[in-house]
Amino acid sequence: LLVPLNRAIGEAWLRGQMEVFEEHAFTELLQSLIRQAIGTLPPLPEASPRVLRTTLPGEPHGLGLLMVEAMLSNEGAACVPLGVQTPVWDVVLAAGAYRCDIVAVGFTGCTNPNQTV
Repeated sequence: LLVPLNRAIGEAWLRGQMEVFEEHAFTELLQSLIRQAIGTLPPLPEASPRVLRTTLPGEPHGLGLLMVEAMLSNEGAACVPLGVQTPVWDVVLAAGAYRCDIVAVGFTGCTNPNQTV
């Protein structure tokens, strides 16, 4: 339900049917609810796969990755959130330091495709 709702909010903002502050308030509320839901999950075994999640510089949106964290956590993965706009070299360092098995990097349409590649 969250993905179509988030898409509808984004499209409404693009069409000028929603103010920036309204979109931001929605995002903050949704992030709070998702984090609360993740917090209710039982502790994971030490051998759980570890997933580092972040965005690269220039990508300020992290809601999609938080939704991914909720799904992965529910399936038994331990997620290591770095927040948004992490320099590439720091992603590499963090993946090693936190012994991550997977690195999840989020991108939205506001990221320059050439920079992404």
